[in-house]
Amino acid sequence: MHARAVSDAEEHDQARLAPDERECQADEREGIADQREAIADQRERLADERERQADQREQQLDELAKQLGVRSVIQLRRAHDAIERSRAMLERSGDRLNRNEAALGREEAGAEREQAEVNRATADARLELGRQPADLGDVIEQAEALRMRLWAVAAELATAEKEAARIRDELAAHHPDPE
Repeated sequence: MHARAVSDAEEHDQARLAPDERECQADEREGIADQREAIADQRERLADERERQADQREQQLDELAKQLGVRSVIQLRRAHDAIERSRAMLERSGDRLNRNEAALGREEAGAEREQAEVNRATADARLELGRQPADLGDVIEQAEALRMRLWAVAAELATAEKEAARIRDELAAHHPDPE
């Protein structure tokens, strides 16, 4: 009977390794995605700054043309260019929205992994309780540890939901729905 208990414990330990390895790999992929997102955000900020500078130059040229009372082909060309830049800015905003949506998906996946960890811990606790005679003190300690872990996961989920709401509000402020 003792050999069977040892065998069950070894199988249980082996089963835990695979989810831990998958979680490490998921964390690595998430880190890489965060780095890519930061690089894309930096490129976007630089492009926005270049566009702002181009818009300022364009306004100065338009003011000069107004002072001279001239409407030229160049002004018309600049108007077309301004439209193209606006379209490009809109496209970048869509890209930012897609990245934010992907980040939210990664946060949700992280919360799901955390929940899976809680589920594994619960299963481990049940397995452990089945192997050992129930000592009320140990059971209370295990329940408290599980409760603390559950609270931590709930706090992380609440933070992710707040961030998602902030991103949604920010996007809504920049791109209100025309009705």
